[in-house]
Amino acid sequence: MNKISNNNWSEYYKKVKKNPRKLLVKAIKYAKNKNYALDLGAGNLRDTRYLLKNKFMHIDAVDKSKEIYQFAKELNNEKITIYRMTFNKFNFDKKYDLINAQYSLPFMNKKDLFKVLPKIKKSLNKSGIFTGEFFGVRDSQNRDKSMTFLDIKEAKKIFNNLKLIYFYEEEKDGKTAIGEEKHWHIFHFIAKKK
Repeated sequence: MNKISNNNWSEYYKKVKKNPRKLLVKAIKYAKNKNYALDLGAGNLRDTRYLLKNKFMHIDAVDKSKEIYQFAKELNNEKITIYRMTFNKFNFDKKYDLINAQYSLPFMNKKDLFKVLPKIKKSLNKSGIFTGEFFGVRDSQNRDKSMTFLDIKEAKKIFNNLKLIYFYEEEKDGKTAIGEEKHWHIFHFIAKKK
């Protein structure tokens, strides 16, 4: 299994539906306030659309792909601010009621991820929700040193100063959105700032 390259992110965006990810649908129920949301790895803005639909007042959408501008143009909504950059270049200077990181954080190398995670946690408002996934060590992409793979102890340690609302370890064989065979090892999470 090869990591999604810059060449096939476009193919991925065409294949994935515009429906929000199921974990975000579950997580949004825990969001007490809906002022600011951050969508990390916003891609085709499928989750950003859902945040708008659920009455968030402003969404910052961060993704390094050039396609994000086209998706934003199609959406044409003044409540969205687009940041085309990597997560480690993003400022995290606002306070968010919800931070959504669906299948995006594992695509950072471990050093950068552990620099960004404290910034994510610090930028959450009290009772703010953080949701997303980490890849486990048995994931078939785990030889890719530009990505991060965690064991269950490492994954749970990330939430030491947060309240873990939902944590589910999933392991299965399947296909990626673009049809490649893959062994998935994923930790799905919803956490809340105390």
